[in-house]
Amino acid sequence: MSKTSGKRHQRPWMPQEHQRAIRLKNEGLTYSEIGKAIARSRISVEQKLRFDRDLTRHSRIQSVQRFEPSEAALKDRDRRSMIEHPNITAAFFGDPLPGYSMLDRAVADGSVWRHVHAQSDDVVL
Repeated sequence: MSKTSGKRHQRPWMPQEHQRAIRLKNEGLTYSEIGKAIARSRISVEQKLRFDRDLTRHSRIQSVQRFEPSEAALKDRDRRSMIEHPNITAAFFGDPLPGYSMLDRAVADGSVWRHVHAQSDDVVL
């Protein structure tokens, strides 16, 4: 049994050591082989390189291009912010603003009345 087994040394990683470990991993060496080459344990190398990979993955997610809304969408947002809900209950429960519900839109384009008239022609009394 070696003198160091069971002890945690937690020697800090030097930048040169870290770069060499990355280079060796990119060359296809295993964590054990890298550990032997830089005098570190397999676990230490694996944790360090996996932590780096996770940071890289996270930075790629953050570098995704931001969505910029169109000018028309911004104008619509500003116009909607000027409209008030008819009462506090509608505001609290998130009811559509006046003129923005599906029923309001259908009435505005006349499709509701076409539907109602089509059904009333079929009704026999």
